[in-house]
Amino acid sequence: MPPSARIAAITALTAGTLALTGCVAVELPGQTATPEPAVHDLDLSFAGGAALPDNATPELVDTIAGDDGWMLNGTYTGVRAYTDPTGQCVVTVHNGSVPASVTVDEDDRATTDRYLAHLYSAPEPKITKAAKDVNVPYGDGAAQYRQVSGGDPDGAHWATIARVFASVNVTTFADLDCQPGADADAALAYVTTHLNVE
Repeated sequence: MPPSARIAAITALTAGTLALTGCVAVELPGQTATPEPAVHDLDLSFAGGAALPDNATPELVDTIAGDDGWMLNGTYTGVRAYTDPTGQCVVTVHNGSVPASVTVDEDDRATTDRYLAHLYSAPEPKITKAAKDVNVPYGDGAAQYRQVSGGDPDGAHWATIARVFASVNVTTFADLDCQPGADADAALAYVTTHLNVE
């Protein structure tokens, strides 16, 4: 799928996404405001996902656009898109809410696979078999994500790193599309070392 088409598909799928820039504790008469969780004090493992506080807003952030030739080439609500120095690879970094069409439960790993299956219009068992667990830096530890990657008959390559935090209605992912002939492995290595969760 051409990078522009993939970006359009992601944007359409996640219509109504939210820019996650943190939360504000609001105190109503007779109630005590819920304090925001301390920075990097959450358990973002798959097992810990069901126990996240209601006001948690995990966010996938990046340091991609810098001195290495990657350029910011588009922004949407909750989405940033970058092009690599060769112009052959595009990555989008997304933060938003879970689409209503994706069934969620207390198992974030399974829900993330379900989201990826919906994103790629693929059978969920196929995604579950193909995806692998990966860690994205979070404070002194890591947040658990799922990664799926592959190639097309024309030589194009793609990869997606995703996590659904179902209990707080948050979806985060980075999606990479590389044209035929591009060094997709190098692009993926660069992207994965320039992501972290806040």
